Amino acid sequence: MMTLPTREAVALVLALLLAADAHAIEKISLDWRDVGKAASGRKVVLVLSDQSQLAGKIVEVQSDRLVFDVRKTLPADLYKKGRTSLPRKDVSLIRVSRRGFWWQLTGAGAGFLLGGYAGYQAGSRAFGDNSGGRGLSLAVVVMTGITLAGFLLGRQADQKTILIQVVPANSVDIAALSY
Repeated sequence: MMTLPTREAVALVLALLLAADAHAIEKISLDWRDVGKAASGRKVVLVLSDQSQLAGKIVEVQSDRLVFDVRKTLPADLYKKGRTSLPRKDVSLIRVSRRGFWWQLTGAGAGFLLGGYAGYQAGSRAFGDNSGGRGLSLAVVVMTGITLAGFLLGRQADQKTILIQVVPANSVDIAALSY
């Protein structure tokens, strides 16, 4: 009979749970001219100066406005879907979300291995070692469930969010001052 050392199994599960909880939000302040480099072409949520929100993609950042492809709005009837142009002064915060892949792969792989072991144990204990199809069916269901759980935990861990505070146009950069 296969055995998985208990300490290693517990450490693996804890590592996956901690990774899933590690969803970090990075907060940065950027000048208007740098917003395009950080967020163009990505799915973002804009928070406007009146606290309304637009979800979609930044198409272009111009010196005085932002060309935006609107997908959703909050409140719902604020803007029509499609391209719109927003004045620079109206954009106060940009939330950029992106997904990695490392923890998804790790979680699915670990879930597959742990699920295979747990499925084998469940099938052989419930129906005996020579149960045939019933034990195999239970093993496949358990393995699939644990693999999916590992993938979903990994997916959550791969989620990254960057909050970009747009520096107002009339603010003074202290580093640029010369005495």
